Amino acid sequence: MIKELREASRKDVSEPLGIRAFRVFSVYLTALFVKLRFSPNLVSLLSIISAVGGAVLLMFGSYQFLVIGSAMMVFSYLLDRSDGELARYTGKLTIYGCYLEILNSNILYGSLFVGLSVGVYRYLGDITMLWFGISAVFFKFLYRFCNTSKGVLLKNLNHKPEHAPLAINQTSPFYKKILWEVFMFIFLANGIIILALVFAIINKLNFLLMFYGVAMPLVFLVQSYFHWLDLKNLQSENVGVLKK
Repeated sequence: MIKELREASRKDVSEPLGIRAFRVFSVYLTALFVKLRFSPNLVSLLSIISAVGGAVLLMFGSYQFLVIGSAMMVFSYLLDRSDGELARYTGKLTIYGCYLEILNSNILYGSLFVGLSVGVYRYLGDITMLWFGISAVFFKFLYRFCNTSKGVLLKNLNHKPEHAPLAINQTSPFYKKILWEVFMFIFLANGIIILALVFAIINKLNFLLMFYGVAMPLVFLVQSYFHWLDLKNLQSENVGVLKK
């Protein structure tokens, strides 16, 4: 069954290595859910519950709970991978499932950063940890919102982005592929939760929280600049269309 699941759940080969690494393990969970006859939507709900539960554990603010809470976030992400694999394997792809997938991702990001900021603040007694956490989660959501909004606009105008410095394809140079993989690992959920677990184990979560509290606003500003360039081109190319 495992081999069949891998074939059925295989997605785009351009998927980041970090996500593909998780699929090595999530497929075993998927096999279990097939045997238990779980629906993909039920697995999505379990993932959401795990993320919220992980955030609650993080908020207790002790070393043990910070490690366990971070591990719960990793488990939540595994479930998030598994629900999509289960849906593709069983053919149960639904609108509700797509909605839960988006909701699940947002809850995971929010739960992780809110849980970390409160937990690290309670652990160290440093109020600045709360501000770093607020900065990280706010600009992460702003980044995702702007990406989605721009994507919808480009789709409506049948236009592809012209300014995407980290976009890659089969002909992209090796160094650019490496940069893309590193960026995706650091700023997507799969990498963030692994880093959170590692930094929790070595008792340095405050450094990770400070990094994301500073890095997320910078990434958003860079993204906004390239979005502005694309929108500027769209404005000049679609003046007549926009007037109508």
